[in-house]
Amino acid sequence: MAVITVEHVQQWLKGTKYKLTTLDEDLEESARAEAFARLSTKFDTSGWTSKSNTPRVVMDIVSLLVASWEYDRAVSQDAPNEWSTYGDKLARRARGLIEGILADEIDIGEPQDPDLADTDSPIFFPTDSEDEYDALTDEEDHRRKFEMGQVF
Repeated sequence: MAVITVEHVQQWLKGTKYKLTTLDEDLEESARAEAFARLSTKFDTSGWTSKSNTPRVVMDIVSLLVASWEYDRAVSQDAPNEWSTYGDKLARRARGLIEGILADEIDIGEPQDPDLADTDSPIFFPTDSEDEYDALTDEEDHRRKFEMGQVF
């Protein structure tokens, strides 16, 4: 049920030497749980189950949190605890976005493309009715050669 990809996270790490190759599912789950828990006080987050039906700003929040945790994990031994790292800045930005959304200062907008079906679910085709097909194929030699239930 991931709502982000490696590319979403890597966009926040481009200016660093850290190159993310795989998405840590546990970190993504924790980031999503934190963001959704805060946002669920104002929005119904139950429909945000994939990349295609989650608003872009929410995906940014989750990816910011994951990027901050990945970065902190990579450089945590290099910096003393009192230093503010780039990871801390990313986490503050994510939490600032959440606060802005909850204060009605930021509009979360619609999911990526509300006209598209959820790409994480199967889509069944064809959906044309028999009448529509018959209207398109008037000539006998352009009729279907095979139909469901036909025996060879």
